[in-house]
Amino acid sequence: MKTSLAALFLVASAIAGAQTDIRAVLLGDARKRVKLLSGAPKRYTPKVLIALKDRDPKIRRLAAIALREMDAPKGSFRDWRSDLEEAIAPSVAGLAAAARDPQASVRREAIVSLVTILRVRLWGNHGDAVVERESFRPLIALGEEAVPTLISMLQQPKINHSIGMAALAALNGIDSPKALPILLEGTSKFDGAMKGEAMEALADYDDPRVVPAIIANLGRGHYFLGEPGVKVLGRMKRRALPEMILALAKNPNPKLRAHLADAMGMFRDARAVGPLLAALNDGDTEVRASAAYALHRYPQPAVVTALIRSAQDPEIYVRTSAIASLGRLRDPAAFDTLAKALTDPSPAVRSAATSIVLIDGYLAVPLLLPLFKDQEVKYRVAEAVAPLRDWRTAPGLLEVLRTSDEYQGAEAGIALAEMGVTEAIPILIRQLADDYRGDTASRALFILGPKAADALLEFYPKSGKAKPNAITALGGTRDVRAVNLLLPLLPTAAEKGKSPEEDFFDPKRHIAFSAIGALGHLGDRRALRPLLRLLGDQNWDWIAAEALGDLKAVEAVEPLLGLLKRKRIRDDAACALAKIGDSRAIESLLAYLEDPEPYDWETIEALGNLRDPRILTFLVSTLKKERQGAPAAMALGKMGDPAAISARHLVVAARLDKEKSRRGGSLQSAFTIPGRARRGRGRCCGFG
Repeated sequence: MKTSLAALFLVASAIAGAQTDIRAVLLGDARKRVKLLSGAPKRYTPKVLIALKDRDPKIRRLAAIALREMDAPKGSFRDWRSDLEEAIAPSVAGLAAAARDPQASVRREAIVSLVTILRVRLWGNHGDAVVERESFRPLIALGEEAVPTLISMLQQPKINHSIGMAALAALNGIDSPKALPILLEGTSKFDGAMKGEAMEALADYDDPRVVPAIIANLGRGHYFLGEPGVKVLGRMKRRALPEMILALAKNPNPKLRAHLADAMGMFRDARAVGPLLAALNDGDTEVRASAAYALHRYPQPAVVTALIRSAQDPEIYVRTSAIASLGRLRDPAAFDTLAKALTDPSPAVRSAATSIVLIDGYLAVPLLLPLFKDQEVKYRVAEAVAPLRDWRTAPGLLEVLRTSDEYQGAEAGIALAEMGVTEAIPILIRQLADDYRGDTASRALFILGPKAADALLEFYPKSGKAKPNAITALGGTRDVRAVNLLLPLLPTAAEKGKSPEEDFFDPKRHIAFSAIGALGHLGDRRALRPLLRLLGDQNWDWIAAEALGDLKAVEAVEPLLGLLKRKRIRDDAACALAKIGDSRAIESLLAYLEDPEPYDWETIEALGNLRDPRILTFLVSTLKKERQGAPAAMALGKMGDPAAISARHLVVAARLDKEKSRRGGSLQSAFTIPGRARRGRGRCCGFG
């Protein structure tokens, strides 16, 4: 009994001592505090979180400040979302609670620290002006309580850009009337992405000052992804159109008028046709060009006639836009105009005229073949004819594929592969070692499949740095010789070290990734046992899940159902389960599909393997969604049961498939070719 009491006393003393230590650190010199805590955040974060619940409000306030001073964990790959979320989760939870502290000073510092820490969720956003609100849910959940602090942060004269973006994203989600003045001011005060986020937040306010403020600040300031106000006005559509029409006609600033025309081209409203047609006669070149391009949304005879006239405009920029719009309108009346434009002195106009394939691909091919010798537009010609998969274009595509320009020719390789042109094989194999074209070459060889097997197997022993791409290509061959080569490349249980994300550029891991994925595609059951083993290793589980899905391994269903409960890998597990198509997974997949986050395209397309009325209902409802409609159409097409799918749904599916083909490739190739990046994880050599 005495021993137990002594042990408890020691534990309590240790906790008290640790707490006393962190309190002393927080109350001490600020510079020493920052140096100490930021130097070892993993060690000190738990202690600071305890201090966040201290009885003394001063300690709680200093603890909230310390958490932002410590910042996010340092590392060369901080932008990997799963690692970030795991690192910041404890601090976010603690600060969210502290943001409701009875002391105002503690609440304020907690909110500032939440903004500072949550800003890491902007990383990987690639400069997008508009941030997903869900990323800032802990701040948004505070509601009006957070608004005064967020506003005061934005009023600072030299606010950090990413912190400002995070604060604006939170205000965007809260939609508080108190935020309206700072958001209106932000359209002129902020620059770049911050201006765009302020404008995006304003779009939710029904206030007469909103549209004039956005219009007045179009084109002000530099933003490398374009004018964010154009997208915001395009999203507001009918609400903003009357004032947009007035400004397009009367505003003296030609750059602003051009932006307005661009915005009108982002939605379809019959009231915009007249003003845009009038803008085709504007004295400014940029305005005429913007109006010409915006009119591609209005398939009306009067629009086609006006654009045919604009195709004769003396300014290259205007002719280019008019020709591009005529191609997208697909009106046969414009065929001759585009045919004539193929001989225009300007390469920009000739490039735009390759959209003639959208009007009549078969008739356009003979007109485009001579342009394969035109050094200024031959790559654009290849992009235009590649989706046609027309054998007449094969010689020209082969010539483009041979180009020394490492940034060009990708479409040619895929098109030739899908046509089964074996003359492309030696060219593609040479490109496997290319830093820019290697991935596309491996996908093309994968599509060629057994036709490329002998050449790939001969190349493999001398592949060198091209080995990962060569392995990827071997996955399409269905050749038993490839299986024998790849099985020894799988990682063993004895191999330890960094995770694949941390060791992203390790050649051995690249080879292992490629081997795992390729074995899934090869479909040989000898790979089943080692892949199931890798499914239990967090370093390899996501790629093993994909491979087992491609292998359609019913033995993997139970372990995959277990992984479906883990956020880090649930998308990969769901995709694999959908590919396998086992009825045991239906209930769990339906629960997964209730998640509001966007689903992986490949997962939705693979749902076609599950012929269940509930899956059918989900797919039909998903057809209406912009980003998920195309894979849902593919899934419905895979089901293909006339008794289960109405004629209307089949028509919609066929229409979506046709539209995807016109945009540069079939839906089938978009979902089954390996090497494409999937949502939520940057793939270096995965098979999503």
